[in-house]
Amino acid sequence: LGVRESLCNIMPVYENVDFFARLFGHDKAERELRINELLQSTGLAPFRDRPAGKLSGGMKQKLGLCCALIHDPQLLILDEPTASLDGKNSAAVVNLIHDAKARGAAIVGIFHDEGVRRQVADRLHSMGMTA
Repeated sequence: LGVRESLCNIMPVYENVDFFARLFGHDKAERELRINELLQSTGLAPFRDRPAGKLSGGMKQKLGLCCALIHDPQLLILDEPTASLDGKNSAAVVNLIHDAKARGAAIVGIFHDEGVRRQVADRLHSMGMTA
């Protein structure tokens, strides 16, 4: 089950990310700093008090990624993280992926969008189907 599917729709954006941060034992000051950083970088900061269920699909996608990134994972597996996002939201997700890579995360992802693939990949492997 993906992080996005694990969001609590009645909890505000901030509390959803904080829940995942608490799972990994971050102290309060560290959590607040990292959550605010993630919400700012994704453009979700103005929606910090909005229930997750009131977000658009693209915003939920970014919120799910914030929840996944809150503990600086060593491995991040992504399946079409920019699917159904407009250019601005897609760019925000790509920036989050670059940030995760800079923090040392290995990224394994499925990206159908050639442009996004080229932006985030260090190595590309293509799989095709033949009839």
